[in-house]
This record gives sequence, structure tokens and C-alpha cells, in this order.
Amino acid sequence: KLYQGNVCPLDQFELVVYNAGGKSFILCPYCYNFPEIEDMGKNSGCNKCPHPTCPNAAPQTSVTSCQTCDEGDLVLDPNSGPAWRMSCNELKCTCVVKIFTGAVRVAVSPDNDCDTCGTSILTVEFNPEKTPFKEGVSKITGCVICHVELSPLVELSRQQFKRRRRGRGRGGKGRGRGGRKPRTKDEALDQYFV
Repeated sequence: KLYQGNVCPLDQFELVVYNAGGKSFILCPYCYNFPEIEDMGKNSGCNKCPHPTCPNAAPQTSVTSCQTCDEGDLVLDPNSGPAWRMSCNELKCTCVVKIFTGAVRVAVSPDNDCDTCGTSILTVEFNPEKTPFKEGVSKITGCVICHVELSPLVELSRQQFKRRRRGRGRGGKGRGRGGRKPRTKDEALDQYFV
């Protein structure tokens, strides 16, 4: 589906949202097939694009390195609110981090890093009536790992990718006479080692 009518700053193509088994990311169809930036591999979304000024590119949405696969970065999924999440930008990695459920707005401050752990600083804003923060504060800027009030609102999970099973055609079962008789383990091994 189209992503809020936004366009890629490189080629002016409309951006789309791609869902991949519980993870979603934004991509430009043209850059996905014909990357214009050398550091961006083919079949990569905006979450891997190194463009320095695009608000959907990795420098603006990357929060920290992925601890599960050690290859990718945890990137804020800007399309996931109000059930906000960060997911690894390596497609094979199943790491998804649920963050700040119910927040009105979550934004990455790409120029600010935590002095303690190096993670990008996030600005989190809740509805003042539903804020989980102390003393009714609705907006906090801080590190998702180190900040006392932000870190309890983070939940690591693994997405289970559903694999399609191939059917056997019409009717489910084959149409033949009878079928094979079940073999014993010894018969199967004897036939294998012939």
C-alpha cells in the first residue's frame, strides 16, 4: 500500500509499505530494483538506504545495532503506531522490539546519541490522560536502553514467519488407486542403501 503519499527524494517515486511476516518497512519501488546510491544493495528498502536527508532513510530511523543477528540495525518502523516497534533491517533476522504501546508520537533524534551506550535518542509522546510516565509528564526525550522511564516500556520479541505449505493440487489428496503402503523403518533404510 502507498505510504502517506510520500515520495523518494532521489527519483520522485511514491513510497510503499511492504509487510514481511510481522515486520514492515517502507521502500521506493525504483530504488528497490535499481539502487541509485552505491552503498545500498539491490532489493533494499528505505530502512537500509544511506541517504543523509531523507526522513525515511536509515540514518534518520536507525536506533541501535541488532543484538540478535549482529549484522543489521534496529530501525524504528514509522508506520507501526500506536503499537510502535523497532525491527532489524536485515530481512532474514526475526528480531522485533515492541516499544511504547499507545504512544501518540515516537521520533528518532539522529544527531543525538546516548553518552552511556551510543544508542540514538528517542522522543516519546503520550496522550496526557494515558501517560505511563511519573507525575503526568506526557513527553520524554531519552535513551530507550538507559532511561529509567523509557526502558521498562520495551519488550523484545521474535516474529515467527509463516511459511506457506504447498498444496497437493485439487482435493488435497492424490487421486490414484489405493496409495503406497506404509513402510517400516528397516524397509525404508534397505531401499535407501541399495
